[in-house]
Amino acid sequence: MKWLREPLVHFMFIGASIYLLYGVFAESIPEADDKTIVVTAGEVEWMQTTWQKRWNRPPTGKEFDGLI
Repeated sequence: MKWLREPLVHFMFIGASIYLLYGVFAESIPEADDKTIVVTAGEVEWMQTTWQKRWNRPPTGKEFDGLI
């Protein structure tokens, strides 16, 4: 029973307890579909603004589709 006094045993027990409690009480995260890319309206506006600043003109329809 001398091994019960070892700090490494205490460390391993505390670590396992934390891991177990996290597994029991953590909220599950819904899995995202790997094939879906979400572009917000703000990002679209930012892309258009950046394009206009760089090329001094608005993007054409084909260029805009390429941005998105």
